[in-house]
Amino acid sequence: MADPRQYYTLFVIVVSLILGCEEPFTPKGEFREEPVVYVILSNLSDTHYARIYRTYNPPAFDPFEQKTDNPIVGALVTLSEPTIGQAVFRDTVIARADSSRYTTPIEAYVCSPLQLRRGKRYTLQVQPPGGPTLTEDALVPELGYISIYKNQPAVTGQSVIEPSIGIRVTVPTTTRGYLVRFHVTFEALQNAVWVPHEIEIPYFVNNPGLPEERYEYYGVTRSIETEGTFGTVVTHVADFDILSYGLVISRLYKQYGGTGSVRFKQAVFTLTQVEKQLYNYYNISRGFRDPNSIRVDEPDYTNITGGGGVFGAFSVDSIVVNLPATI
Repeated sequence: MADPRQYYTLFVIVVSLILGCEEPFTPKGEFREEPVVYVILSNLSDTHYARIYRTYNPPAFDPFEQKTDNPIVGALVTLSEPTIGQAVFRDTVIARADSSRYTTPIEAYVCSPLQLRRGKRYTLQVQPPGGPTLTEDALVPELGYISIYKNQPAVTGQSVIEPSIGIRVTVPTTTRGYLVRFHVTFEALQNAVWVPHEIEIPYFVNNPGLPEERYEYYGVTRSIETEGTFGTVVTHVADFDILSYGLVISRLYKQYGGTGSVRFKQAVFTLTQVEKQLYNYYNISRGFRDPNSIRVDEPDYTNITGGGGVFGAFSVDSIVVNLPATI
């Protein structure tokens, strides 16, 4: 049996430590000012942007209480690749879509025209005024391949497989993640004018017609480590339910006043490839996704040497089916 005097001694020590602590508790850690760089390259455009900021110390504990932006202006920003040389960004100002927090325009840098070369590695260098040079590399994904086919209805054991539009893709081994999307372009007759529209098709409509109805879309998926003659062969990566597709189309007819008020143009299937650094940033920025535990922190991701932020790249390839067509 333990001596009660041991517990008394421990109690005295703990109370002494508490009473002797004169430093007030604060949930804020030590603040360190550093530059933050955001540059995402893509083959979708020959215009590329860079945003460069300095970290800030909010007046209280809520970072959204900071009402002034903190951009770094006057920096030298370059993008280089051995076969094309070096491209220099220039200063620009971008109108802000949401001015509820920051009321001033966005201070940024732009590089245009610059058509990226697929499968090439680009080096970003940022020289802030009076500060050290920030550097990082990013690999633009190579050309990816996408094909579509129709899965016929079938019965397997006790299960019925519904008809669907199947997608098969092939991506390079350097691609870390991919995303498959299905859009339909159409024109709707509105006030005697044919107005162009586009809608994304879900792969499945969950609980159609019920209050808990939900459209399901694919997210970014990590590439499977199965190598082929070209790269990572990912087969049967996506199925778009034919019945759900028909439901969305019928609702479009109803929304715009019948079959005579809608003209379908194209079905567009896109494959987005994400390189390693952007994929890592995407996963961390989406939050901790373990359903069995709780995290109160928000981890940061950076691949910028000498600062914070992210420099990454993605590419988009597509296959188009003219409508009306049986898909």
